[in-house]
Amino acid sequence: MMPLTLLLTHRVLVKRRLLELSLLALATAAMLLSMHAQIAYYALMVGGLYALVWFIREMLKDRRTALRGVGGYAGGTALGLAISAFVYWPVYVFSQYSIRGVGPLRAEGDAAGLDWSYATAWSLHPLESLQFLVPGWFGLGGSSSPDRLLTVDTAINYNLYWGWMPFTQSSLYMGIIPLLLTVLAGIWLWKKNGVVRWMGLAAVLAWVVSFGKFLPVLYWPLYQLLPFFNKFRVPSMALVITALAVSLLAAFGLAELVKRLIASREDEKLRKNLVRLFTIVLVVSIAAFALAAFYPGPMDTFLKAGEDARYDAQTLQMLLEMRWQIFAATLLATAFTLAVFALTVRLSVRRKLAVLLPMVIIVAIIFTAYDLITIDKRFLHPVSDRALDNVLAESSTAQFLKQQYDNSKEPFRIFPIGNDFQNNYWMYHRIESIGGYSANKLRIYQDMLDYALYSNQGMPNLNVAGMMNAAYLVSQQQLPDPFHLVHSDENAHSYVYENPLVMPRAWFVDSVVVAEDADEMMEIITEMQFNPVKFAVTLENVDVVPVGGDSTRYATVPNDLFTPHSFTVKTSNSEPGFMVLSEMWYPQGWYAELDGDPVEFIRSDYCLRGLSVPAGEHTITVRYDAPEIKAGTTVSVFALLITLGLLLFSGVRVFLKRRDSAGVKVG
Repeated sequence: MMPLTLLLTHRVLVKRRLLELSLLALATAAMLLSMHAQIAYYALMVGGLYALVWFIREMLKDRRTALRGVGGYAGGTALGLAISAFVYWPVYVFSQYSIRGVGPLRAEGDAAGLDWSYATAWSLHPLESLQFLVPGWFGLGGSSSPDRLLTVDTAINYNLYWGWMPFTQSSLYMGIIPLLLTVLAGIWLWKKNGVVRWMGLAAVLAWVVSFGKFLPVLYWPLYQLLPFFNKFRVPSMALVITALAVSLLAAFGLAELVKRLIASREDEKLRKNLVRLFTIVLVVSIAAFALAAFYPGPMDTFLKAGEDARYDAQTLQMLLEMRWQIFAATLLATAFTLAVFALTVRLSVRRKLAVLLPMVIIVAIIFTAYDLITIDKRFLHPVSDRALDNVLAESSTAQFLKQQYDNSKEPFRIFPIGNDFQNNYWMYHRIESIGGYSANKLRIYQDMLDYALYSNQGMPNLNVAGMMNAAYLVSQQQLPDPFHLVHSDENAHSYVYENPLVMPRAWFVDSVVVAEDADEMMEIITEMQFNPVKFAVTLENVDVVPVGGDSTRYATVPNDLFTPHSFTVKTSNSEPGFMVLSEMWYPQGWYAELDGDPVEFIRSDYCLRGLSVPAGEHTITVRYDAPEIKAGTTVSVFALLITLGLLLFSGVRVFLKRRDSAGVKVG
């Protein structure tokens, strides 16, 4: 939807009609609801820049026209944002508690949003822009590690990327013919065509933004000053704007080239200039082809930082040879593609071969398609439903855990140890895990992973895992005694152990320790002597002072009453007490009622929730009812109705005008 949104941005400024305004609103909403906020944000930046420049220029000519145009753009964009409010309002609220809105616990200074090193991890080194010319210049990303290399024949299946990013599974290549046509469009049409200037400027600015930490002349001020910009990571993703601009500018360039080829039949000077230009392109292409075909290779510089120390000499030589093969093969393909196009143009300039003119367009389209498909098919692998089902098939470990869950009176979680920690496989089978991957975790949860879950020796902190209700440890290798093995799947290298320090979903503590700040909370719960049964750590004094030891108390969360959005806690305690609930502390939208009366959660043990519970038997109901979801939905409905109303009204007006212009009487 990004190209359509930018097209309608241009049209609403030029036409200044309700029809374009309402269409812009719908396109903006559809783009935002495609659920890639970062790309939508970049598109809105490009559209906003164009609208600003257009407004300044028009203000010098006609203030009324300028105000109407920019007002239509602002109205359409605002309506599009409002239509998507049912998604983005809750996301905005959540972001204020997530890693994209709050800095790490022990960050230097006042951090908000993603910290600089994390946000800029996938920055584009300026030298990697050479991939625009030759896609395999820095290798091609894949899905496997060089550690698993076997033979040269398998090079295409492995990650041979050796640039400055941690890894990559994509290519920056946009096609050599489109790149040439983009340059020609800039040279020939910059002064004559406002859209070419807009897209050209957008392409260059996005390219510079993508440099991120390597050349932060644009990224740093945007990161510091532009609202929400620091919520995003992967600076190189800005190149989606460059790719869009190149595709559009290439079309302008091809159209202008065809015009000039036609005009060159009557203009000798133009004909000679075109001959010189494409002769140079042809010579460069042939030289590149010869280099790729006859240079013996490999080059010793084709190594990623640290690989010379990581691999032995034989493996390094294999890597260099594979990377040279990829470089040479892609250089050959690029040079051949460019040479064929340049030769076609060069021949079509000749008067006697003017019949070749249509071939310029055909060659440009066919060879560009083949050029891009050849690269893209390395990364795009369609998977059948059957293959996907096989990957997600229920393993014997999953079957065992689900059986334990069904037989349990209370819910529990698992703790995948090692490389499986970020695997979302368990979620697919509805097995609760303290692991899994999310690009937008709660900050307090990320802090627990960073500072608490693992000790300095790299071993898991079972106290922390226990208070997070991890009843089982799932490991890819066997654990030593005294861990108790309860299930094993030798074929899948999956072993399930009981966690001896597991806590239930809710429990009473003997006492409460009040910390001065969150940092002290973290220090206390990561100490070896911390016992979540003995005491809880809070930031405030509780209403009811817990008593210890011998009083009768219990808390249980019935499994059959538990859902992700609501559950019930049954309690019985002979004395007033403090109960810890093994659910993430998130103050927005979660409510608790004790026997029907509202009670307030208290942040406990850094990341969990706590409640003061008076003596007696009680039923505590916990539910999620976020006001921002209701408010966002209301705004979205009204904005959509307004937009559809404007679209209907403008459509009727257009119909009536056309009927009147055709001489039809209105009854």
